[in-house]
Amino acid sequence: MAGKSFREYRAQYATLDPPQALEGVWRGRPVGPGWFVTIAGPALAIGGLGGWWGKEFDGQGGIDNLLERGGVLQRTLPGSVQEAASLLDGKPCRRIAYPSGSRLPWIWGVDELRQVGEGELLGMMVLNIRWLPHLVFPFSLHAEE
Repeated sequence: MAGKSFREYRAQYATLDPPQALEGVWRGRPVGPGWFVTIAGPALAIGGLGGWWGKEFDGQGGIDNLLERGGVLQRTLPGSVQEAASLLDGKPCRRIAYPSGSRLPWIWGVDELRQVGEGELLGMMVLNIRWLPHLVFPFSLHAEE
């Protein structure tokens, strides 16, 4: 799934449906043009998610981001998952919202998810800032066994 342009990921995202249910641990990684994949790690660190590894869904509408620190996964930046209309195209998606007290930039960010295939999701981290067009940062999630 790597190596496509942002435009190609947005076009792919528009063709996908939301996942039916989300539960368990999902391994994540930034996807997109090479330059974006290169800077994603440092950018996540600036936002407090250095060592981002993926997400864990509790099956009840809760989610934690997972960081790898010293070979150990740590939970951080909890959020809530709900079905919603996408900020990008108005079609249904699963949206992860973060609490208003979250650190920057997560107070403005939402993650939107759609199903690519069995055990694979395409995510779009959208910065929902009124005075900017929606900035979108694509990532993939793969279900862990």
